[in-house]
Amino acid sequence: MARRAEELAERFHRARQEFIRVIDSCDASQLQAHCHGEQCTVAALASHVAGFHALGAQWVQQAVRGEELPTITMNDIDAMNAEQTVRDANRSPQDILQELREHGGAAEQVVRSVSDDDLDRTVQFPLLGGAVSIQRLIEIVVIGDVEGHLKSIKAAIATG
Repeated sequence: MARRAEELAERFHRARQEFIRVIDSCDASQLQAHCHGEQCTVAALASHVAGFHALGAQWVQQAVRGEELPTITMNDIDAMNAEQTVRDANRSPQDILQELREHGGAAEQVVRSVSDDDLDRTVQFPLLGGAVSIQRLIEIVVIGDVEGHLKSIKAAIATG
């Protein structure tokens, strides 16, 4: 058993379950609350997180297979996010929750499948500044996205 990968998967599991719990408890006005740091609605940010589960898992799988990761920049991410936040600003909670569960469950399985040896391997990923271990990729992209955006959503709901 890959002990460290299991620990990462459990950390992700807890974070995504808390994220789902918060989104599931939102009423319509809370889903329309404005997340100041991300400049979008709670619904749009939750949709971003759901989509990023799939993208993050894809990047982890590519890294484990020894494939090059995309040469995406923060400007590219910002442009994609700008389109997505407009498109998903009023998305239904049912659609968001379904995608969070589906993509999150698949991403969790990907993290669980990584060997501890693979976690130590480094890959080039310009988005994160160059060489990064697969473990750091998981911590920053898969887990960090959920944890960071959850803080923004909770703040938006509290002040919304």
